[in-house]
Amino acid sequence: QNASHHQNDALLQPRQQMQNRSSLRAVAMELFEWSEAQIRAEVIASLNVNDVDVALLKLVHEGFTVEEIAKLLGIAKPIIQTKIRHLNEKFEVRSKKHAAEKAIELGILAA
Repeated sequence: QNASHHQNDALLQPRQQMQNRSSLRAVAMELFEWSEAQIRAEVIASLNVNDVDVALLKLVHEGFTVEEIAKLLGIAKPIIQTKIRHLNEKFEVRSKKHAAEKAIELGILAA
């Protein structure tokens, strides 16, 4: 009886270790995702980038023209052009394409 009890314990131990590892991985992943979100929020706040800027950068990254972006966002073309110029200044780049690439590097946009 005692020997079979030890065998059962020996079988349960690896299973319990696997469950513990799986739980630890899940917690670690949650922590990683939370920290990424915190860093993203801090970068956005420090650069004073708003939701419209993020949407604009996403559309630039997807290859839309200024005219298409203006229509999609319902914002006049000159305002879009001004926003792009300001984003270029914030990201210290010379083109809207480079601004979108910089936004990806900084974690503001998903790749």
